[in-house]
Parts: sequence; structure tokens; C-alpha cells
Amino acid sequence: MSLCLKMAKNRYLSFLLMISVYVVALLISITIANRTSLVNFKIEPYISGSNSVDFFLPLIVTAPFTWEIYYMKKDNFLNTLGCRISITGYVSKYIISSTIFCLFAVFIANLIAGFFSISVADLSTHTYGDNLKGEILGNLQMYKPHQFIVIWSLYKSMITTLICFFGQTVALHMKNIFLTVITPFIIILLENFVTSNLKIPQYSLITTFVLNRLDPMIISLPKLAIPISILVITMTVLYIHWKKNYEKYC
Repeated sequence: MSLCLKMAKNRYLSFLLMISVYVVALLISITIANRTSLVNFKIEPYISGSNSVDFFLPLIVTAPFTWEIYYMKKDNFLNTLGCRISITGYVSKYIISSTIFCLFAVFIANLIAGFFSISVADLSTHTYGDNLKGEILGNLQMYKPHQFIVIWSLYKSMITTLICFFGQTVALHMKNIFLTVITPFIIILLENFVTSNLKIPQYSLITTFVLNRLDPMIISLPKLAIPISILVITMTVLYIHWKKNYEKYC
């Protein structure tokens, strides 16, 4: 536990970078959406504004941490640990501390963005029905946006924590700094491209954390669970494969 805390203290700059970039991007996008879109409910600037930013969310939550893994490998830092500290244990604690930072960063950023949307929403004088009724927690989105933002921010932070973990397991196998930083984002981007072209976007990982992305008629919890399950299985396999390769050092 003390090692995790020490790692966390050394990683606060990555945390500040992530949350600053994400919050600024969300606030700018929400402001633009509020000025250029018809707003019937206070949550709508957040919905429109966050959708465009969240396309890059996999990059935002992985890049601040994956480059550190690259330099740990490049400088042979892991190998110098020898038998004093378990290499796999050290890396596991590093990944855990990073994902905890990611969880808090995404949760706080979306709370700020959601409450900002509610406070600045320029509601239209003409309302066009309950157009959010069929969406996930539609009644909360329309009439209790503060409650919805808290629930959605928590859910979204948990999904992106998995993506952060996945990004670091991919980075363990990379030997180039650019590929280390960009590969997790490219993989998720390609997955979204493939599912879209196959006309099954409901099975895309991006659909799980982009609010109201698709028609609610084609969305269901089992369908959302499929890409999440595939992500968990993939990152588990990657981690186990890396762990077996490094066990010879201990």
C-alpha cells in the first residue's frame, strides 16, 4: 500500500495534465453547443458537447501514463529491480495507481462539465416534447439533471478506467514511444470503424461511454456488456502474457 501511495505522489502531474485538458475541452465544446444548438433541457449542451470530445477520450486517459511505462522499459528500470522487488508486483501497483487517478479525473471532469451545462443552458422558448424520454435514464436527464450527471460520471469513469488499464497493458508490449502512446487509441478507433461499417455500432466500445450516441431502440445492457467484456478479456490476456515473460527475472 505504501508503494502505491508513493507512486501516486509521483504521478500527480499526469493527473493534473489529464484533468486540465479534458475539462477545458469539455467546457469549450459545451459552450459552443449551447450557443449553436436548440436546447430543450439543461443537460443537452453537455450531451452535444461531450460527444465530440469523448471521441478522443481513450487517448486522453491513456497517453499521460503509457509513456512512463515506455521509459521504465527503455531505461531498463524494471530489470534493475531484480529480486529486491517483484517486477510484476511493481508494474501491477503502478497500473493500479494510474487507473485510480484516471477514475477520479474522469469523474471530476464530467461533474464539472455537467454542472456547467446545467448552469449555462440557454433553454429554447419552444419545447419539442420529451425527446430524451427513451434514452438511458431519460427522465433523470430531462428533469433531474444533477442526479443524472453524478450517476453518469461515476459509470463513465469506471468504463474509462478499464480503457486506461488496457492502454497500459498494450504499452507493456511496445518498443516505440509514439506507438506506446497512440496504439491504444488507434485500436479503439479501428474497432469503432469496423463495427460502424458492419452496421453494428451498438457493439462498439465507444458506444458504452458516449452519451445518447445511438437510437435507444437498438441499445440494451447485454449489448453494452459485450464490448466491455471483450476489453477486459483482451487486457487480461495481454497482462498475463507480459507477466510470464518477466517472471524469469525473479
